[in-house]
Amino acid sequence: MFDARRPALLSMLTLTLAGCGGASPPAAAPATPEPTPAASEPAPTTASVDDVEGACLGVMHRMRDCSAQFIPALVDLRIQYDRPSGIAAAAEAHGRDALVAEAFEEWKVDAADDRLAALCAEESRQIPVIQDLVDAGRGCLSEASCDDAVACVMPLMEAPWKESP
Repeated sequence: MFDARRPALLSMLTLTLAGCGGASPPAAAPATPEPTPAASEPAPTTASVDDVEGACLGVMHRMRDCSAQFIPALVDLRIQYDRPSGIAAAAEAHGRDALVAEAFEEWKVDAADDRLAALCAEESRQIPVIQDLVDAGRGCLSEASCDDAVACVMPLMEAPWKESP
């Protein structure tokens, strides 16, 4: 039921420019325009494929080091948003702990260096990513404790799910 091969970890790396862009400029400017925060903000910068891949690997390795905190948090997030579809029902039927145990078993294989490298390489080439998001992911790497690192990463992973149906 739980598929850790394409975990929501990489959701933090898959926000598109369209979903994160700023406000559109007004159709007609007033005679004496006053700068607005939206108008004065620079357009988001797109990260390079190599930058996205590097950030992804850094976060994935840190989450592997923090598996005891990360896997239960990931399962909880997936249950909350029913991603993949049906996981919330599986949690009700079999219990959250059973899903966490299954996720840990899958993670033993999926967290191998070659699997993480392939996953990050594939994901980093699929869609553009905002540089600020990559920087935020890297910022999570500086958290000293696993609890803090996981708490930092989870909102980045949750963001695209909050915005989509």
